[in-house]
Amino acid sequence: MIPRASSKSAESMRVVNGIKERVWDLLPFVRRNVYHPDFGGSFSLKAVLPALLPHLTYAGMGIGNGGEAGVAWEQMLRGNLNPNESARIKQALLAYCRQDTWALVSVLNFLKNATKTDNNPGWN
Repeated sequence: MIPRASSKSAESMRVVNGIKERVWDLLPFVRRNVYHPDFGGSFSLKAVLPALLPHLTYAGMGIGNGGEAGVAWEQMLRGNLNPNESARIKQALLAYCRQDTWALVSVLNFLKNATKTDNNPGWN
């Protein structure tokens, strides 16, 4: 999505490149530096989050995983939904994206705190 948008104009390319410079993928860092048996061999956010921060959950959300989010997004793009269903899906997608973003921020903060010697979270 970002490369396609950046090809539209020089100005949009500058904007997109500015965004790309500020975006950092947490997955490679976690994969190289963090292990917890409850990850179950996976380093996805949905595996890491409950192991490190079990109070943050997707349980009970209208959309609770990336697969559901993808299907919902496609439904929205096709535009074959009645207004009520469209509004419901939009709100569910926004809630899911909000939770995903908060989860990533929380994992990052957890890892920052874990690296401080006076703030060891008590796991290895």
